[in-house]
Amino acid sequence: MFAVESSVFINRPVEYVFAFLSDKENLPQWGSTTFSVKRTSDGPKAVGTTYLIEEHPPMPTFQKVKFEYTCTAFEKNKNFAGTGVAITRAPITGFNDFFQCEPRNEGTYVTMREEISPQGIFRMLQPLMRLMIGKIIRADLAKAKEVLESRTSQ
Repeated sequence: MFAVESSVFINRPVEYVFAFLSDKENLPQWGSTTFSVKRTSDGPKAVGTTYLIEEHPPMPTFQKVKFEYTCTAFEKNKNFAGTGVAITRAPITGFNDFFQCEPRNEGTYVTMREEISPQGIFRMLQPLMRLMIGKIIRADLAKAKEVLESRTSQ
């Protein structure tokens, strides 16, 4: 397992940023490897909320990968986390993600940490994967910033 972490300042209130990022169905708007997300549980967003996430891993030879994602932590306007487990053939068995949202200077400082569990030959490629996924996460957070800051309604 390896971890990648990145942060970004988003010039929007923490309530707005948290609501957008914690709703995984918004992920295709800013996650470059995400094709689709479907919520598979009822009720408000909370610990135990589940989603089906379909992604295209940034590695050659793999097609779309499906993950069952479960929210494992949820503190409104502060942090949320979850675990994704691959349910189709994938270079990783799963991942854990953690998001921290802190109000700062009338905006929000977001930190995202991703822990990834490669399998098979991909275990040997962890240093390369760490670099590649780190770059993707930085770009995705920049895209989330762009999407959120381009919206006029708050």
